[in-house]
Amino acid sequence: MPQTTAEPPDVALAALKESMFKQSQALFALRQEEANLIAEISGAQAQARNLQAKIRSLDGESMRQQELIYNAEFQIQQMELDFYVENCFSIGLQAAIVASFSYNGIIEIKTIDSDKVGTPLTAAYYGVTYAVTFVEVLVVFLTTWSATLGPGYALRGPDGSIQVTARQLKKELRASLILFLFGIFLLFISLILFVW
Repeated sequence: MPQTTAEPPDVALAALKESMFKQSQALFALRQEEANLIAEISGAQAQARNLQAKIRSLDGESMRQQELIYNAEFQIQQMELDFYVENCFSIGLQAAIVASFSYNGIIEIKTIDSDKVGTPLTAAYYGVTYAVTFVEVLVVFLTTWSATLGPGYALRGPDGSIQVTARQLKKELRASLILFLFGIFLLFISLILFVW
């Protein structure tokens, strides 16, 4: 039978104390690690809250920037629309003046030189002068039509109607300008025929 050696109580107590000391150190280390992890989690949560606040701040700034860009684009479109409307009225006014000159030329020719009435030159003069009057009155009509109806559509139309109206007014203005210049060309021909 094997003999068991009994340890003296002081040695067993010392071994238990040593074991308890090591376990308490391990517990202390684990609690220290737990405290560190809790601090890291708390720091990460605070950082997440700060980042969320920063995201909300940047979203708000982005919305303000988009609003400023929208307002700037709207003002530019409004200025463009005003530019085309003013040019339409300007070309229309000039066309009305040229039409009145050509109409006056039709009226005055009868009183100036009545012995040339009935000649082909006079017929050509009348034809060209009537054409000038017709073309310039057409320009007055088109520019007045565009300048009065365009802004109304831009204000009451669907979203984006200012852009559509500005593009359309640009086309109408170009067409009116070409007709106006054609009328001026015809007016010069009329003047040459008058002098001839």
